[in-house]
Amino acid sequence: MISHKAWHTRCARRDLARGGLQAAPPRGRPVRALGQVFPGALTIAAGIDTDGALVGRLEGSGLGAIEIGSVRASTRAFHRARRALRRLRARPVRKTSAAARLRYGVSLAKRAQTPWSDAAAELSNGVSAFAGLADYVTLNPGPGRPALAEFIAIVAAVARHRDALVCSGSPRLPLMVKLAAPWLRGAHVLDELRGLAAAGVDGLLLSAEGMAAHEHLGLLRRLRQAHGSALGLVSVGGVCAVRAALQRLDAGADLVQIHGAVRQRHRRQWIDRAVAALCGPVEAPQSRSVSFSTPPRAQACSSSRSR
Repeated sequence: MISHKAWHTRCARRDLARGGLQAAPPRGRPVRALGQVFPGALTIAAGIDTDGALVGRLEGSGLGAIEIGSVRASTRAFHRARRALRRLRARPVRKTSAAARLRYGVSLAKRAQTPWSDAAAELSNGVSAFAGLADYVTLNPGPGRPALAEFIAIVAAVARHRDALVCSGSPRLPLMVKLAAPWLRGAHVLDELRGLAAAGVDGLLLSAEGMAAHEHLGLLRRLRQAHGSALGLVSVGGVCAVRAALQRLDAGADLVQIHGAVRQRHRRQWIDRAVAALCGPVEAPQSRSVSFSTPPRAQACSSSRSR
């Protein structure tokens, strides 16, 4: 029997796939994060579009990205997501709109039966499958997460695999890592998260679920101060008011993901209102996140050779 939450999620997905959102000229303020330009700072979190059903449906909505998944290797959702993104990449793209197009990320998680000792290989295969299709990949530890140190080692192995793909001619796929609230507490959290930056990730997806608002905002400020423009910061969890999204951006987040707000009845009006609030005068893309002084492929190859 389907749960109440799953039912509302399914209804939201069908509603958006059927009618989309209010079409308009790009209304969001472009944001540079993860080495690319997003048309807006408001994005849809994984868990709404589990298999790519919304790919190509929300262009011009003012949203910055849709994160598909979480998907797991060899599942039906995994293959559906790949097919949806492959069809999207096959469409002709006008040069005037290519830079500001809606971005599509993929949240990758390991299968339940896969031990953590084999997770790096499974996640690396997922990165190979979505290279050249997704705009970025989020490595999601899921509910049965290991110790943070163990997960950092897994992420480092996946990042090395990504860099090896780049050296063999594949497009560079930005990597983001989702971090649950229990990992984000403690006096040494900044030192531990430096290990992820050193591992080669492009961004951190920071969950606010289970954290007080001031605690999450303080973490965003400390991370932005510690890493400057070298790391993309994305906030997710508990964004049911437009004001909360604005506060997180002010605290240092590049992007804000929404999930619960999409499941509510008046989702379209909420998203349109949030996009309008997050707008402001159109200006050059913000550059909080990493900008590459050398082509991404060359940078990855040179860094992998120096390891």
